[in-house]
Amino acid sequence: MLKVHIRRTLFAAIIAGLFGFFIAWRSPKLYEAVVEVMAGSPQISSDPTMPQELKKVLLSGTVNDLDSDTGMIRSQRIFDDALKASSKEMNGTSSTGEDLASGKSFQELYPMFDLDIPASLNQYAPEQMRVVKIRVRAYGPKDAASIANNVATSFANYRKDRSKKAVRGALDMVTAQSKKAKQKLDSIDNQFRTLKLDHHIVDVQAGNVSMTEKLARLRERRSLTESELEGARAELATTKASILKIPRYMLGSSNNDMDPQVNAYRTLMLQAENDLANERQRYSDEAPSVQRALEKYNDLKIKFEKEEKKGKTVKSGQLTVPNPVYSELEGRVATAQVKVSSLRETLAPINAQIIAAETEAATYPVMESKIFDLSRNRLVYEEQYQKNQKWVEELQNVSEGQTSQIQNLADPERISDPVAPDTKKYVILAAIVGSLIGLAYSFAMESFKLPVHTSWQLAELTALPVAASIPMMPKPLARRHYSEIRNSDFKPIESFRYMAFSMMAKENRPGVVLFTAVGEDVDSTGAAAEFAVAMAKTGSRVSLVDCDLRLPRLSELFGVEGRSGVAEILGRTILPGESTDLFVATEHENLMILPAGAASASGLSDFNSSHMSGLIEDLRGKADMVVINCPPVDVFADASRLAQYVDEVCMVISAKTTSYRAIPVAQEILHKSGAKDMSIVLTNGSPTEEPFGTRTGASVARR
Repeated sequence: MLKVHIRRTLFAAIIAGLFGFFIAWRSPKLYEAVVEVMAGSPQISSDPTMPQELKKVLLSGTVNDLDSDTGMIRSQRIFDDALKASSKEMNGTSSTGEDLASGKSFQELYPMFDLDIPASLNQYAPEQMRVVKIRVRAYGPKDAASIANNVATSFANYRKDRSKKAVRGALDMVTAQSKKAKQKLDSIDNQFRTLKLDHHIVDVQAGNVSMTEKLARLRERRSLTESELEGARAELATTKASILKIPRYMLGSSNNDMDPQVNAYRTLMLQAENDLANERQRYSDEAPSVQRALEKYNDLKIKFEKEEKKGKTVKSGQLTVPNPVYSELEGRVATAQVKVSSLRETLAPINAQIIAAETEAATYPVMESKIFDLSRNRLVYEEQYQKNQKWVEELQNVSEGQTSQIQNLADPERISDPVAPDTKKYVILAAIVGSLIGLAYSFAMESFKLPVHTSWQLAELTALPVAASIPMMPKPLARRHYSEIRNSDFKPIESFRYMAFSMMAKENRPGVVLFTAVGEDVDSTGAAAEFAVAMAKTGSRVSLVDCDLRLPRLSELFGVEGRSGVAEILGRTILPGESTDLFVATEHENLMILPAGAASASGLSDFNSSHMSGLIEDLRGKADMVVINCPPVDVFADASRLAQYVDEVCMVISAKTTSYRAIPVAQEILHKSGAKDMSIVLTNGSPTEEPFGTRTGASVARR
């Protein structure tokens, strides 16, 4: 049966392989072009101070991840653009004569368009840039190369345009921000200038220090002036008290004297001039004390000249004359009054200057706070302006952004061999499919051959007795069982002992029994040998004859293969009377075996019938029971040749493989061949359903 399955499977595989070769030969040839492009973008460490809005606009077009790039390359838009560009290059014709820009070409070629994306070297930190291979298949080398090159070019142009748009948008945003920062700076500078012009200062801090020093000088000057005023008042009061004690006139001649007020100013002026000279000796002209002495001297000088121009004189009486002491005291009083008046006049502008200076100094903290705010805002906007200017310069000088670079282009001259159809692959796949179909067909065919499972089914089908049954055994156990059959201590299966006893109990005891199988994959050798051993164990003389000249398994089972036997007797190489010398004694008492002899491809078919009948008659005279083993009855005609010469035919049937329909056919063959009596031996039976099955299996396993 296995050979049948193999033959059917091989036949189906060969037919399918030839069909696959024909399909591959008739299919249009496909050529593949490969172009490498750089997809994805590197990890870019952008300026951390860059605003998120600007990053989003800039990086959206200049930085792409690997998935988005490969998705764009695979897109129908890119492939359709490539087909249109290739159509223009080829003037609307292709290798097949079809326009590449047509919808039919797109539907045929796009499903064959593919990408090879290499895996990341580091699965824990996968890089975002890979060299991707674009694979395009078409019906000609030029078509494939042109489409692949245009796919890469279309993708590169898409990346380039997107990068340009992103850079342009970022540049517009940065330019607007830079312009806004510049306007803020100009506004702050104008406020600075207005503030400095209003307060007549260049440096607020320096002006504040100068104003503090000026207040200190004015307050020191006021303090000195107030001290001098107090001294002058004290001196005036003392002089007035003294003048009351002295008479004003005394006896003397008449005389005209200068106005005492003029003399007092002269005295004060001379004293101030003396003080100025003393100060210049100790300090430089720029010293504050020298400046104050100079101002005092100039003031007294102006007042003296004014009084002197008035030219007032005082007449003295003729009887009396002014008392010189009184006149001197009177002059001193006038001088003290002038000094007090002068100091008062000097103190008033000083106080006014102090008040003005204090008022101005009170505005400095507010002005400083305002200037601080303006300075801080200016620094902020200045930084923004400088950064924006830097980004503007970088964006103006930047190239057209990070774009995928085409690593190489496809050359149609180098595309010589088609990649599809793969004839070898077609043939192998078709052969595999064919073998599977053939195997399935073979099993399906065999499934229709209904097997016979039990002896009672056989009895109902054939109306023949089931003489013995062999239970199903594992193959290793069965091989061991039959390898021991030549040994003297071999014990046949219980059902064959029953068969031997039943044969002996028959009224017309058969002298020659023929064993033949039904079905190519059923072997009757074991059944014939076990029956012969069981019969010999009863004390009967048994001759076991191997008539399977094609496959002498019985001779091999007893180790007598290659020795002369049946073939030589039938071929008259040895006369029938001399056949006694050809029998080989076995280790079993009362059991002799006649080997098959020389192998013959035609079996028993080519031998003379008289020779056949002579052999059987000769065998009858040498033993009580002759057991003959032949090839399957429905495969070879050997059993049909011998059926008319034997007393009983035992058909060996397998419950596992023999078809239900094959049994009546075999029975009919034997009946028409002249078989006198027939019985059945069932192999591979159920140990639980067949007589002696359980006992047989246990005894064989123990051995």
